Amino acid sequence: MSLTQPLLAGQKSEWALIRAHPTELSSHAGPPNSHYGVQIAGSRPAQVLKTTELLVKLCGGLDTVDLNCGCPLDMVFKQGAGSALLDSQAKLVKIVGGMVTVSGDVPVSCKIRMGISQGKNTAQKLLKRLIVENVGLSAVTLHGRSRAQR
Repeated sequence: MSLTQPLLAGQKSEWALIRAHPTELSSHAGPPNSHYGVQIAGSRPAQVLKTTELLVKLCGGLDTVDLNCGCPLDMVFKQGAGSALLDSQAKLVKIVGGMVTVSGDVPVSCKIRMGISQGKNTAQKLLKRLIVENVGLSAVTLHGRSRAQR
């Protein structure tokens, strides 16, 4: 996972996190099921969309862009990213819909958790909303615990 703000700022250490190993690229003559996906985290729609555009443009061989809506870490959560997006569902839907629009042929997915607090399952409501609003996600990965459960 890489954070959108440092990527947009050009931080080499953040860009190093998403660098593909040659065997991960589908164009490589290596394993037939190789896959190069990048997972990003961010809370500001404009930053996430700009980052998605940059990744598609600059990362040759990119097979997937994934939005992390499940990270429980305080530093990510306090910025409104990761699992904090589970309580901002309108923003989350806007972000992933925009990512799909700007990603072209590169599929977009997202990772979510059951919710923020134990016993408060927001995932079911969110999944229904993503389906009804047909934002164009290729996949959703559900981590079967809440943020509180880590």
